[in-house]
Amino acid sequence: MPAASPQPKAEEREVNAVFWARLADHEIGAMSRRIVVNMPPARLLTWQHQILLPAWSAPERAAAAARQPSPI
Repeated sequence: MPAASPQPKAEEREVNAVFWARLADHEIGAMSRRIVVNMPPARLLTWQHQILLPAWSAPERAAAAARQPSPI
């Protein structure tokens, strides 16, 4: 899978606009949680490393790392 671009593509911007126009923040959050908790662990790890983390800014990555226990 190619690395994700940090900039959203046109279709992502369009879909997000529909979500934001029709759903409250808590509804979008609940939908996101349902998707994540139903991902197989290997797919979730791939998604986190190839798509999610590269899209985050350095401060966002540092904050996430501070919340996670060290794997070593």
